[in-house]
Amino acid sequence: MSTQQACRSDEMIISNVQAVLLAAGASSRYGDDKLLAELIINGTKQSVICHTLTNWLAVFDNIIVMVRRGHIQLQNHLEGRFDKGKIQLVVADDADLGMGHSIAAGVNKSSDSEGWIIGLADMPLIPSSVIQSVCSALMKGALIAVPVREQRRGHPVGFARRYEEQLLALKGDTGAKAVITENRADVTQIPSTTDSIFYDIDKPSDLVNAPQFIAAN
Repeated sequence: MSTQQACRSDEMIISNVQAVLLAAGASSRYGDDKLLAELIINGTKQSVICHTLTNWLAVFDNIIVMVRRGHIQLQNHLEGRFDKGKIQLVVADDADLGMGHSIAAGVNKSSDSEGWIIGLADMPLIPSSVIQSVCSALMKGALIAVPVREQRRGHPVGFARRYEEQLLALKGDTGAKAVITENRADVTQIPSTTDSIFYDIDKPSDLVNAPQFIAAN
């Protein structure tokens, strides 16, 4: 069982929700490996992906981390900092074909789960409280759970097992947007008070501007 007590309540309908963190991108716009770039948040200096995982591990006992084949530096970086029981590195063989393939591979790896929370490794500013709210909504019966601020959808996104086949069929680089669009009536919107649900480290300037963004949020 992957979810921690933080998500559980008397209203719980499902209990086995798996976290899947996507870290198989090529960082093409960044120009280097953005996930290994260092960032200071609340006085703690560590890599972007370690900040992200720290927030997720406050909610989940175990996280599947999707990586691309041959990315040994990232794999060694994570294995040297997190217990094997905490993170499970899974190679997305078709990662170069787009994010959809990585999501499908992550869901396939955890096919016994009752639901999935899909997140992006390059979004280190999302607080654990947001991740927990998405997880809690899913466990209480939401079919698709999405954090929303000013009518704009953010990350991470939760999917109930009902959408397993649609998630397994994902291809290309649009992620799970198609699943959300095709099932709008099933979406539970979770109000968010922070723009961090949109903020990713896509370019070097995003890393430079992160402290200012944190101060404003």
